[in-house]
Amino acid sequence: MVEQRAQGTRVSLACVQCRARHVRCDATKPACSRCLQERQDCNYPSSRRGGLTRAALAAHKARRSEIESNPSSVPGSAVYSTGSSSPSSRDAAPQAPVLPSPPIELDIASTDLHNDMFIAVYFKCFHRYHPCVLPLKQLQEYFCDPSFHDQLIPVVMAVRFIGSIYARSSLVDQLRAQTDSAIAMARQNTPHCPFLAQALLLYSISLFWSQEDNTSRKQMDLALQTALDLGMHHRDFAANNAPYVPILQECFRRTWWQIYIIDAAYAAIEHLSTFRANSVISDVDLPCEEDEYESSTIPEPSTLSEFDLREFECEGKVYSSFAYLIGVVRGLSQTSVLVSWQSDGSPTSDAVAAIDSVVDGWLLLLPESKQQVMNSSGEIDELLYFAKMWIHACAGSPQTNALPSEIKQVHTMRCLSSIQQQVSLLTLPKRPFCHSPFIICMVVVGTLPYFSACTCLLRGGKLTVAREQIRVIIGCLRALGDVWKKGRNRVQELQAIGKEIIGTTGLGNARMGETAAAAGVTNNPYQAPTSLPFAGLNVPPSTVDANEFAQLWLSMNQQLDINTWITDNFPAQ
Repeated sequence: MVEQRAQGTRVSLACVQCRARHVRCDATKPACSRCLQERQDCNYPSSRRGGLTRAALAAHKARRSEIESNPSSVPGSAVYSTGSSSPSSRDAAPQAPVLPSPPIELDIASTDLHNDMFIAVYFKCFHRYHPCVLPLKQLQEYFCDPSFHDQLIPVVMAVRFIGSIYARSSLVDQLRAQTDSAIAMARQNTPHCPFLAQALLLYSISLFWSQEDNTSRKQMDLALQTALDLGMHHRDFAANNAPYVPILQECFRRTWWQIYIIDAAYAAIEHLSTFRANSVISDVDLPCEEDEYESSTIPEPSTLSEFDLREFECEGKVYSSFAYLIGVVRGLSQTSVLVSWQSDGSPTSDAVAAIDSVVDGWLLLLPESKQQVMNSSGEIDELLYFAKMWIHACAGSPQTNALPSEIKQVHTMRCLSSIQQQVSLLTLPKRPFCHSPFIICMVVVGTLPYFSACTCLLRGGKLTVAREQIRVIIGCLRALGDVWKKGRNRVQELQAIGKEIIGTTGLGNARMGETAAAAGVTNNPYQAPTSLPFAGLNVPPSTVDANEFAQLWLSMNQQLDINTWITDNFPAQ
């Protein structure tokens, strides 16, 4: 009798998603089991009863204090930080997703991936930014297949490891050791399989953003070498190694292209002119759209040669977002190798013109359906988001002092415009704020010259808006930095630089606007001054003159390693 009554207990507060679909909801908070399993946001309607009772409120505050003081001591205490149903949710400060703590016991041999919390966290918080792993349903099916099980163990271990990082689990070290062991064992087996290259790639990304650059680079080199040894860079590899299995063919294509993209990202961050994957001649077909991959309805793939000739197509064929991301990376990478650079590593006029052509060509040929990264349902196309962030980071790189004045003025306008585009992407109404960690470096590239613009170029209302935008940028980057150690360090370095550059004036936003208006300073953000316009205003002068700012822009264009920049420009006292 008691058992029947328990099963028939009615849940009075179902989540919005389950209510809309008229399905049973267990009302588990902060995310019900059904939404968690299907990897979708879970929201509950606001109470119409005036909130919690006093007793419930007191218990809630006591539990919250306990969680904040010692989060790991409370199983399942972390919650999904999804968007609120209140109108002010868009204006709330960006927060990184905080996810439920998984069970303590880990069964490596378990084939039930659907009920694995770390797997669920990975697919909720990371998969759509670098989507090369099989969709969860297919991953479950092939992991249960004895002929694929051993091949997929390294991938599953790497996926769990990344999931544990997002979940802020105390089991991170244990899962890393399991990943390391699984990859080492798979490398001993011959012949190698494409899933080994995939696991090495995922492991490399997680180590890189965990501030372990050397180990990450080693794993990346192994991933690329494994892919080359297998021939994954050849078009016929997918069909030959997974005949009549479109989902596996697509998975192999995506793995190769993700290796190429991440290798390019590492090179950009390490301010290298080229990278190993860029020297590989590849003709791998292009990936399909994400909804097609997730539903396993794989169409006939578009070829790389078709995409490279897209400007001559009369019908205006629309390629996948993944394909346009590949187009950005290939175009910029190949151009950087072909153009000449100055001896100090700074770009020549030809290099600037060539890179600007890549940026303009990509943007102009982007079809109308790909112009907006957020659709009418509020969903963000993460691959297109990644591509646009990348291209605006390149367009926003500051010029050197050696360029002709007319080119510098045009490039300054492009630089500030690209920063505005990045801010527009950052302020899209998505909560929690969660994107690829590589977004951090792309935004930093644009924010550094923006600091200089706030001091040298912008005045009045434009300066006030710019300062507010910088606060938005820092807030968004801090949300990403909460998950990844390297991201956290980059944000702290960016804050230190901004404080030093903007803080040298000793002026607040309001006072700067008043003094500029009193002096009759024009509100033209693109006017390059020869000296800082504070003379005669009876305000403390900046300790950095315009020539030093020109050198600052030069150094920022040459490198993305902010730590080196700080060491050179702000030596310890």
